Amino acid sequence: MFKARVSFSERIENRQIFQFLDLFHDRPPFLSGSFEYWKRCELWGTDSAAFLGPVGQGKAARVIGRMKKRYEGSVGTEFYIQILVIWEAERDYVQFVKEIVCI
Repeated sequence: MFKARVSFSERIENRQIFQFLDLFHDRPPFLSGSFEYWKRCELWGTDSAAFLGPVGQGKAARVIGRMKKRYEGSVGTEFYIQILVIWEAERDYVQFVKEIVCI
């Protein structure tokens, strides 16, 4: 499980694509992710829809997923996360994590 902010999300066919930022800054590296299960359950679709469009940008998220490698020919390897579950994290929880990390 990790926590991050969503900088971008859109649905393309049966996948919802994400780009994640660190909780506390906007600098790279950024992590890309793909959520293919959003149509399988109404709750998953509702939870992931919170990150769509301009309203979803900058929202904190809790994500459970698997790191995967994408091979891009001669360019090299890119890592992304295959999202199993995603939901919005409450601001109180983000503040709690910040207090622990930034001691």
